[in-house]
Amino acid sequence: MTKNTYNIISSVLIGVAVGVGMYFDLTILERILVVIILPGSFLLIYRKKLKK
Repeated sequence: MTKNTYNIISSVLIGVAVGVGMYFDLTILERILVVIILPGSFLLIYRKKLKK
């Protein structure tokens, strides 16, 4: 996976987190936490499993 692909996937995950947070009427603080946690967990998965 190239760095460009990684950035695109991370951006899409952030967009989905914000969109779903707005749909479920989460507060701005909860959305910020999701935006921090979701790409962070994707980074950990990327480093452990997907990077070859």
